[in-house]
Amino acid sequence: MVSQIMAPWTPSFASLMSSQQATGLPATFSFSNVGADNLPHVRTCVFRGFLFDDKKTNVLTFTTDRRMMKLKDLEKNSVFEACFYFPSARKQFRFSGVVRIITCDHSPEVSFDSASISDGSISSTSPSAASSESVSSSSGFAEAEIPIVELDRDFYADNLKDSGIYNELTYHLVSPTQAKNIESISDFSQQPPTLAPPTKAEWQNERLRIWKGLSRTMRGTFRQPTPGSRLTPERQKLIDSISRGVDGGSQEQDNFVVVCMFVNTVDTVDMGVGPGRRVLYKRDRVDHWKEFEVCP
Repeated sequence: MVSQIMAPWTPSFASLMSSQQATGLPATFSFSNVGADNLPHVRTCVFRGFLFDDKKTNVLTFTTDRRMMKLKDLEKNSVFEACFYFPSARKQFRFSGVVRIITCDHSPEVSFDSASISDGSISSTSPSAASSESVSSSSGFAEAEIPIVELDRDFYADNLKDSGIYNELTYHLVSPTQAKNIESISDFSQQPPTLAPPTKAEWQNERLRIWKGLSRTMRGTFRQPTPGSRLTPERQKLIDSISRGVDGGSQEQDNFVVVCMFVNTVDTVDMGVGPGRRVLYKRDRVDHWKEFEVCP
């Protein structure tokens, strides 16, 4: 029995991210969501690591200010897409899924059905097998010639029937304390433990851990005037004093938000070898990952 299963895309992504961070370059990526105006909005964000500092969660994090417009948008529609590009390796990872947030007064509600706990295997489905579950083609082309995302009409949207960041989410995410304890157990023949999602205290401890990892300058931004508000002489003076650390303010965390990206599909492209290699990954409803190698 295992508490959590590392997704097949995670080791490669984590290795590339470690290599990039070792160079001193910022771990930035493009984050996209749909606004209340039904238009796409893209921002450059800084990757803050895997949730609970554990790659097995397969959950990616970044931070934001609760006064930002993107948070207001995500309150109504939590679906996202994020794109990471590693220029030295010529590899791209495009993630889609839903987000949940950790604030000073809110922790995500995550649940999972114990019957869906994986035995550790990774489900791999070939394009031809995937097509049998999808809409058949009447275009005259063989199914092998049709893109997977066209055969499976809900390839990206499946598991995203979700309205906002405060809704309960079904995802196999185990309490970090319990996960560590389970990893040290070798024999479950007597009494297999009942798995449980993270507690509110664990969510808040994670928020504090990430906060402590920010620079003094970055922490100060959460005390600045509301992002996007008109810049007046008084506000400019406050921003300057905060940047110099002479505003007399405390390290206020009320506006600090950790955004957790729960990934459902991954589109990877590797242009560093031969003519290129493209692999799609999709999480199913029992937390197995299906893998499809497709034409780049």
